[in-house]
Amino acid sequence: MAITTGTTWDIVLNAAPTRTTFEQALSARAAYQDALHSRAVVVDLRAAEDRAGSGAIHPDLGAVTIEPRELPTWLVHSGRGADAILLTEDGTLAAELATGLDAVGIARTTYVTGGFTAWRAAGLPVINAG
Repeated sequence: MAITTGTTWDIVLNAAPTRTTFEQALSARAAYQDALHSRAVVVDLRAAEDRAGSGAIHPDLGAVTIEPRELPTWLVHSGRGADAILLTEDGTLAAELATGLDAVGIARTTYVTGGFTAWRAAGLPVINAG
């Protein structure tokens, strides 16, 4: 059920938020919004052991799980470079990968500042381990 004001402002108030500039670092909430509104895909680069131990992004968000070494190939073949949001446990590796990929011209990607730790701390949807 949508709450309306009965004015043309309803269009503005109910519109999905958009980013007008390209910023590599995203908060966990901004990344969630982009994934929720299908503007981007979250690429989980954590090892299987980390996902088993601390949980995973909820599957309804369409997150993709890839080994870090496979990332450049996936980006090239999927054509999803500009809308890929990289996620690692603490965000450090994701930041390095996003910066490196942009520097060599493979893809312009973003990353979650604080990584999966920030995602969980923000209370965003996850599938718990175990």
